[in-house]
Amino acid sequence: MKGRKRHIVVDVLGLVLGCYVSAANTADVKAVPAVLVWVLELYERLAKVLADKGY
Repeated sequence: MKGRKRHIVVDVLGLVLGCYVSAANTADVKAVPAVLVWVLELYERLAKVLADKGY
């Protein structure tokens, strides 16, 4: 596969909290730590994360 895949973390209002761009052939499970750990460190008050089964 060619291209890029964007992993975006947003709040309930749709405001972007974090974003990570990876190669299209990267599995979603392997890309999660790159963006989610960074967001959880930056926003310490974040209490709940909702994601689909791909993550």
